[in-house]
Amino acid sequence: MELLEKMTAFKPIFAMAQLFGITVVALISIWSGHYLGGFAWQSNPGLQFNWHPLLMTIGMVYLYGNGILMYRINPKSSKIKLKMLHAFTMLMVLVMVVIGLKAVFDSHDLNPCSENPEELCPIPNMFSYHSWIGLTTVVLFAMQWFLGFATFLLPGVTLKLKANYLPSHTFFGIVIFICACVSVLLGMIEQILFFIGGGKYTQFHPVGVMANCIAIFVIIFVTAVVYLATNARFNRQDTKPMMTNNNE
Repeated sequence: MELLEKMTAFKPIFAMAQLFGITVVALISIWSGHYLGGFAWQSNPGLQFNWHPLLMTIGMVYLYGNGILMYRINPKSSKIKLKMLHAFTMLMVLVMVVIGLKAVFDSHDLNPCSENPEELCPIPNMFSYHSWIGLTTVVLFAMQWFLGFATFLLPGVTLKLKANYLPSHTFFGIVIFICACVSVLLGMIEQILFFIGGGKYTQFHPVGVMANCIAIFVIIFVTAVVYLATNARFNRQDTKPMMTNNNE
């Protein structure tokens, strides 16, 4: 009965989070694929950049948020299955992040000169708040994944060590998630200023209006995820105590 009551309270908020999260994915796809000109790779560095906001938003916002909630979505599943699914989801996020970073660095380094497209006029890297916060977040996320994998999935780790590390893993997972969302929002406003300029932004240019909508939906999604992840009411309660590593 207690589990039923928990899920009854959990499901509407989770459904709302999914609605806004999927909307973010759809809108960022339209924003990057249509309003910013579409996608390419190194043959067109300007369009190669558009993979960056798309992959970072899908990975570090939507998938990361769902990865955080993995243990609460299906509390009846075995813990080891949920651990593996959680680790796999976060690994997919890491893959998207690597591709997204490759896209943005290539778009800067391979930027053609306006006077002579055959020559390169590289755009400086790592000059903005967005890039500083974003890269720091990516490094912390990678460290979080490797430490989590080593602690919770590799054999031979004692239950005491797992229990001692779990609160830190949970806390920093949420902190990194919030930092990732902040970085996404900063990156979008930076791209608006580069793409249409501040003057058109103040005139409700469609690129800016859609970016504003995406930002609002991101904030709602993040708020719902953090609420569900930190509310003790929705904590997973194992039906059997862990006695050995094999019983996880």
